[in-house]
Amino acid sequence: MTTDANGSDFRTLHYGDDITTAHLDGLTDFLTARLAPLADVSGAGTESHRAAAALRRLVLDLAYDVRRRIESRDADLARGLDTTWTLTTRQQILRQWNSLVGVAEQWRDTADGLQYAPWHRVTHHNAQSEAEDQARLAERADETGANA
Repeated sequence: MTTDANGSDFRTLHYGDDITTAHLDGLTDFLTARLAPLADVSGAGTESHRAAAALRRLVLDLAYDVRRRIESRDADLARGLDTTWTLTTRQQILRQWNSLVGVAEQWRDTADGLQYAPWHRVTHHNAQSEAEDQARLAERADETGANA
């Protein structure tokens, strides 16, 4: 178990359904804490100031959208709903989370990058989704082997 910047415990992520608002808050805080000073040290109106401010805005907008989707996903799953809408929401969480992680990866090789162990890209919603993908891959491999 790992703690975020606010001292909240959360586990290392393996699946998209494991992403919580605590993970999101930690990642967002990490990114905005690095981007705000970049805009501040650059002179107002410079390209570096604009780039840092724009990236910070993008991170905050993406985080807001991911938070809304996490809350919607959790509410749907708590009610036992597993619809196409829920699947679409889960897929959007994965895509947007992975985009935020992609930005954070720029600090992965720094001391600060080790601060939050759970941040990495995820490819499956849950263990069932991963098992289904593995079964499909094995089936394709069998078909390819049979056709060779």
